[in-house]
Amino acid sequence: MSGVQLGVVSQVNVDLTGFQMGAVYGRVYGKMSGLQLGAINQAGDASGVQFGVINIAESMNGLQIGLWNQINSKEHLNILPLVNWSFLFQFLTTENTEPTERTTDPISGELHGGLFRETTFFAWVFNSVFTVVRNKKAG
Repeated sequence: MSGVQLGVVSQVNVDLTGFQMGAVYGRVYGKMSGLQLGAINQAGDASGVQFGVINIAESMNGLQIGLWNQINSKEHLNILPLVNWSFLFQFLTTENTEPTERTTDPISGELHGGLFRETTFFAWVFNSVFTVVRNKKAG
């Protein structure tokens, strides 16, 4: 499903790309890409932002903001108050570099070369800026 879903209780049984607002409860059984807003938010594979009182995701590539934030795929600190995050990225590799390991991205399920790490928001921002600068120099 692509687009916007609004309701008191919102449920999507397929993948969602867009915005879901469930005033009381929002649930995406497939992959959620975008923004989930409500008192209780729950998603399988989430990519984007969950904003609510309780946020739960099986895996996450993004940010959770709320009183209870839970990312089940994280090995450490998978439940945090106020803010929780998980960012996966390919760090400092180029197309000409032989990958150090092959890793499956839990969000997309794609097999990637290079080193993937779960990291803090600041390292994710650094990597994004580095990639833009590297691409400008190459282009």
